[in-house]
Amino acid sequence: MSEKNETNVSILNSLAFKLSIVAFIIAGVLISVQMYFAITSSRNTMEDTYYKYAQNLAETAATALNIQMETLAPEYGLEANEEGAAAIEAYITKWAETSPSEHASTIAELFDDSLGSVSLEGIDTSYTYLSSQNAIMVYHPEKDRIGTAVTNDAINAICKKLQAGASTSSIGNGVVTYTADGYKKFAGYAFTNGGNIVVVLGEFSQVMKPIDDLQNYLLIFLIVGIIIMAIILYVVIRLFLNPLRVVTEKLNKTARFDFTTDENDNSEKLGKRKDEIGVIARAANEMIEHLTSIVVNISDAGEKINSNVLELRNSTDEVNNKCTDNSATSEELAAAMQETSSTAETIAQNVVEMQGEAKNIDKLADSGVGLSEEIMDRADKLKVSTDQATNKTKSMYSSVKAKADEAIESSKAVDKVNELTDTIMAISSQTGLLALNASIEAARAGEAGKGFAVVATEIGSLADQTSDAVGNINGIIGDVNKSVNKMSECLEEINGFLEQTVLSDYAQFAEVSEQYYSDANSFKESMIDIKNSLSELGGSIDMVTESVSTISTTVEEAARGVTDIAEKTTEIVQETSGNLNMVDECEGYVEELEEIVHRFKIDEQ
Repeated sequence: MSEKNETNVSILNSLAFKLSIVAFIIAGVLISVQMYFAITSSRNTMEDTYYKYAQNLAETAATALNIQMETLAPEYGLEANEEGAAAIEAYITKWAETSPSEHASTIAELFDDSLGSVSLEGIDTSYTYLSSQNAIMVYHPEKDRIGTAVTNDAINAICKKLQAGASTSSIGNGVVTYTADGYKKFAGYAFTNGGNIVVVLGEFSQVMKPIDDLQNYLLIFLIVGIIIMAIILYVVIRLFLNPLRVVTEKLNKTARFDFTTDENDNSEKLGKRKDEIGVIARAANEMIEHLTSIVVNISDAGEKINSNVLELRNSTDEVNNKCTDNSATSEELAAAMQETSSTAETIAQNVVEMQGEAKNIDKLADSGVGLSEEIMDRADKLKVSTDQATNKTKSMYSSVKAKADEAIESSKAVDKVNELTDTIMAISSQTGLLALNASIEAARAGEAGKGFAVVATEIGSLADQTSDAVGNINGIIGDVNKSVNKMSECLEEINGFLEQTVLSDYAQFAEVSEQYYSDANSFKESMIDIKNSLSELGGSIDMVTESVSTISTTVEEAARGVTDIAEKTTEIVQETSGNLNMVDECEGYVEELEEIVHRFKIDEQ
């Protein structure tokens, strides 16, 4: 396979394409969710806006109708006020309910100016009509509908409430929704002075048409935008990942054992980058440097092995010569064996004394283990006691804090008493004024108002007494407030002492007990290790004793072995001849190693 085919990757298999697809999906999901919430919010806002618009328009139309009726009232001998307007409206309503065919034209001509042109802007099907409390069309833009029954279930429900005795003020102006002819609609309504209902109709499909159009435009914009963004993202990612091609080409050369450096090699520049590509480039360069160093070292090692093989051949020749000298050395070794036998007896006596000292140390180690266990037990009890004291203190702190908070909260009731005394003081002052006014009126009444004057005087006196009592109460409440504030400060100081000092000290006690326990455990482990080491030492001493006892026998046998050494030396000379054959094989292996090294291409050192 050529180098071009090894480094080039198809678009569908490229990392840039895969990352672009992932980014495309993430962006699509995020934008879709955002668009969904935006459209939903827009729909809700549009609905609320048109609800208020319909209600305001109905209220405006009702106001205009009221003004029109007040204007007509003087023509019929009535005053131009709400009562006159209501009377005129009731008269016209009676026309529509009893004889609509005779008066339909008159009613239409009368209300066309005030109601006929009223509709929701932007909604072609919107119009306004006037309904009586009996759900009869008093006015409709279609003259033939005047005097007919209202078919709107929502408005009929309002009319039934009015017929049941509910007032227009209790129902209030507002907006209702309903379904007609398979379409969802809404209607804003408002009451006139005559108790009739001005209704402004609207259709949701026309209200939401701009939102639907916007949604379609946004969808198209979203698709086109995401595609453009994906293309731009692919190009950007491709540019970011392009330096990896340089690293890939260098790794492919490495796979072919080519460690040479080209003139256009930018891997060193890539290694100076601070991003992930720089990390990869530095790692690749470092790997190639290590491999180059290994190849050079292998080549050097081959040369050294070849040199060592030659030296080994020379050494083998020297071994043959030195084996001859071993016979004389063997005689000297036999004499040294006798001296070793006497030394072994002295060692045996020293080993016996060492065993006694080791047993004494073992007893001390047992005592140390027992003492450390007692220390650990006391440390554990100290920790348990500290934990119990800490828990009790925490419980006490929580209880005191809760009760303190409750007491402080309860003290706030005094503020409510202050408010009540202020109210009583105001009432007392007002009562005094009323008593004064009553006294003045009684004086004007003369003889007939004397009894009333006495009562007024008593009421004034009672008001003064109430004011004095309230003043005393305020003084007492002031003292209570001071006591409560001092109590709050005391409770806060107690809580602060428990939280910052007592609990902190208990935490330190717990840490000290844990450290105490840990140190005792470490001491115990050290004693156990010493005891185990002494046990091993005892075994070793026993082995030494046995070994020393056998040294004498071994030395005697060694003397006989020395004699055998001379015989073996002759055999070594024969084996050396076989080693020479192995040296020849090593030379062949060195030649094969050189052939492998020559397969690698490296720069001249």
